[in-house]
Amino acid sequence: MNDRPKMLLALQAEPSSTDLVDQASEWAERLGHTLHLTTVVDLRFGVDPFVGMDGMFTMQMEHLPTEPKTQEWLNKLSERIPAAVRGSVQVLTGDISTALVEASKTVELLAVGTHHRTSAARLFLGSVAEAVVRSAECPVMVLSSSARSLPVDGSVKVRLPIDPSHANTTGIEWLAEHVPDADATVVFALPWLRVFGPSPETGSSIYDAASAQLRGALEKEGHGKLPQLILVREEVNSGDAIAHEAAEARADLIVLPTRGRSGILHAVLGSVAERTVRAATMTVVVI
Repeated sequence: MNDRPKMLLALQAEPSSTDLVDQASEWAERLGHTLHLTTVVDLRFGVDPFVGMDGMFTMQMEHLPTEPKTQEWLNKLSERIPAAVRGSVQVLTGDISTALVEASKTVELLAVGTHHRTSAARLFLGSVAEAVVRSAECPVMVLSSSARSLPVDGSVKVRLPIDPSHANTTGIEWLAEHVPDADATVVFALPWLRVFGPSPETGSSIYDAASAQLRGALEKEGHGKLPQLILVREEVNSGDAIAHEAAEARADLIVLPTRGRSGILHAVLGSVAERTVRAATMTVVVI
């Protein structure tokens, strides 16, 4: 078990935590990873900004007795993980995103959860999600509260969005390494064709050019045999189109092959990957 890659699931104390542990356990078994659990206690939360550093120290001292209870809670959740993939539990302290980014340096996969269409849809969304996904030192798996269980028999169905103009195929390579038997389809989303051109059924030259561009990019990188889909949707944002098509196709996973570490990738993440994560009803991995 010690030789297995490490998967770290970050949790908050709320009812959905058990579902997230169950989902993460399924993925850990499918990926061949060991699943470890953590939560971050932000000692600054709730501190009156007018009380100064003495108040901060008092807040820390008051919070310390709760850490054994938090450890006990994580230990209890860990019992849900199958023994073959069960790892350790750890309570971290400090700023949530900073602590998780630091923790990502020691694991092969960092998993976080989202909750859609409720006022509680803040866990690892917004500033924390952006900081973790953009700055993590490993791929980030975003688990959806509405995701289905993985198929026991048959392949995991995957959507692999790429932009052929950048030909970033790291998502394809990640999937080939970790889920080699996946039923994978490469997706190039062009929702704007509904506005600027006719539909592919009527012979759009833009659609044909996009098909050729995608096919050429995949062949150049040695992935020409993968099924390809030019996605034409009415959604304005490509991330929404990708998420909605994946839901209609009953996909189990979306693998996004970009994590922003430069100005361009930062913009791509904000406009596409973040929207995909927010709209997706299945698991998303950002590479």
